[in-house]
Amino acid sequence: MAKPCLRFLSVLIASAAAAWYALEFLPSGPVDRFLVKVMASTTANPPFIIAGAGTQDSPWSLRVLAPYQKADPKHGPAVVSLGDDKEGIFQSSPPSPVDLAVVLRNMRRLGAERPAISALLAWEEPEVIAISALDSALESFPAVTTASPLSRGATGTPISPTFRRASIAPSQVRGDITKVPTVNRLPLPGVILGGDNAYSGFTLLEHDPGGSPMLARWDDRFVLSFPLVSVLVERGLPFDGVEIELGNFIKLGAKGPYIPIDATGRISTAPGKATDSRMLRAELLGDMQEGTPLAGPGLVMLRDDQSNAEAPTRAFSARVGPLLADISSGAGMSREQILTRSEDWRELTILGIAAVLLAMPFRRRRFGRGVIYAVVAAAALAIHLTAFLTTSVWPPTLAVLAAVGGAFFVSHLFFRDTEKAPEEQPAPSLPADTAPAEVVAPAAAAVAEPTTPPAKEAAAKKVAARKATVKKTTAKKAATKKVVAKKTPAKKAAAKKSAGRKKNPPSS
Repeated sequence: MAKPCLRFLSVLIASAAAAWYALEFLPSGPVDRFLVKVMASTTANPPFIIAGAGTQDSPWSLRVLAPYQKADPKHGPAVVSLGDDKEGIFQSSPPSPVDLAVVLRNMRRLGAERPAISALLAWEEPEVIAISALDSALESFPAVTTASPLSRGATGTPISPTFRRASIAPSQVRGDITKVPTVNRLPLPGVILGGDNAYSGFTLLEHDPGGSPMLARWDDRFVLSFPLVSVLVERGLPFDGVEIELGNFIKLGAKGPYIPIDATGRISTAPGKATDSRMLRAELLGDMQEGTPLAGPGLVMLRDDQSNAEAPTRAFSARVGPLLADISSGAGMSREQILTRSEDWRELTILGIAAVLLAMPFRRRRFGRGVIYAVVAAAALAIHLTAFLTTSVWPPTLAVLAAVGGAFFVSHLFFRDTEKAPEEQPAPSLPADTAPAEVVAPAAAAVAEPTTPPAKEAAAKKVAARKATVKKTTAKKAATKKVVAKKTPAKKAAAKKSAGRKKNPPSS
């Protein structure tokens, strides 16, 4: 049996070692990340957007779903509306490639640097000179975002250069990628997507028109939707910095914004009802002077608002503005909550106190130690939840739980209970020459004396006395009968012998 001091030191060392290991290696691992999700689930419903590494330099940050949060109006795009042109300013209706080239040059003159063109640049039989003028207008911007629907057919085509330029690698997507929609071709072969400065995103998926998909698989890449590509290009964010966790979020860059998505890659919040605070008619841009709202901050978008456009095009034009506002402002998600960690000396002090508390009950029996360890673990979780809800502090709870596990392991596997039940105590040793009856009687008396109550002992004595009296009476009766049976024949023989002597006296 281990000495008391050895027990105390062994529990102390085991719990301290387990706590130190957890403090060094668990904060940036999946266990600590899972604990963040558990704490977040006490106040909100998923999806949860968790960023950071859980260290002091890069603490955990948390965002939760906030469906009633409205988009910030300043993040809404400045819309250049390509309408019906009732005044007949354009050369043709719908506008020709030359008309769109003029509109784009006016947008560049009014201060647009990285415009997004959601209108489809496709014509059945365009003139070569008109297409050349449109290409030149597109190349005048430092960067431009174009759009096209995508589809899936029996025969696919290689991914186009502008879509590949705005795509991401499979390693940037976490989750079950088989649930993401798959595409393999452009349904409009003659659509114009731009040159080396152009980035393309899809407006809709022809085989999957429902919802608002944010990404799709094409060959060995993941292509992004037009709103995502527009925000990335306008802010100058690299596409290799995009992080996607299916069923959780899309993160555009190191500091966001974040977009909540479901397991298939669709945005999980309904688009807001942001109004077009800055909208200009495309046919009137030629008469505008510099300094118009078009040159203000934010994204500039050329949108197709023609009444004779196809139904999918009109539906996309109606929701692209609110989508851009929601994505740019991070609407639908709460503000970022930073879960800061304390200084090293504070965390080490907490772990030292926990290790001492776990080593104190070394004298208690196994059940008592288990109860104390459970109380310490429950108290650590309760304190952690309180700190998370009130101060956004992330205590070293995993290290405390690891200390509890280390103390439990050592004390329950290597320690025996210091006290045993009476029935488990060995019988007292006796000399070897003692008879067996003499061994049993004292042992029975030793066991019976401390356990028999006084009333029961008196009753037992009375019963024993009665039994002894009965035994004596029975013995006397038996002895009397035996004597009578043995002496009666002897008396008769003696009498006969005496009578014979009287009849025949001896001769002298």
